[in-house]
Amino acid sequence: MIVLSTVGKLHNEIKNYTYKDLADMPGSLGYHEVFIAYTSEKEYNKNPDDFPEISMLKRSYNIYFNGIDMDFYRNIENEYKIRPENAETTTKKNLLDMLNSITRTYLEGYWKDGDTINSELTDSVFRAKHKFMLSMNPDYEQNTGCQCMKRSLKI
Repeated sequence: MIVLSTVGKLHNEIKNYTYKDLADMPGSLGYHEVFIAYTSEKEYNKNPDDFPEISMLKRSYNIYFNGIDMDFYRNIENEYKIRPENAETTTKKNLLDMLNSITRTYLEGYWKDGDTINSELTDSVFRAKHKFMLSMNPDYEQNTGCQCMKRSLKI
């Protein structure tokens, strides 16, 4: 098994990792089945134009969705996101917003192709970002982490 990352609409901007490059990659590595782990079949069917990479993958591979309930995740995000209610929560929210912006800007500059997007460096940046985010909002992980894993892993 391999894990490939999609970068959404950035595929239109990254010259060497277009939607077609992503769609061709599993076949070039000898795979015939693709598990979609970032959205649900229901979300895809609502608007396939939002997921051109899935439409392209469906042409050549057996596609499986792992049963993600996107409404569940949206509710969790809304319930546990930091709301600016006082100086401390405002500071935390601003720091997290800055971290998201800086991380995205850095990675968009670094990503040149599928190898850089699917690299250990990219994974490390996301792990560090996640660790920082959890230190700022530990309730999110404590109250949702196990539930999210159980729900997202039902294949």
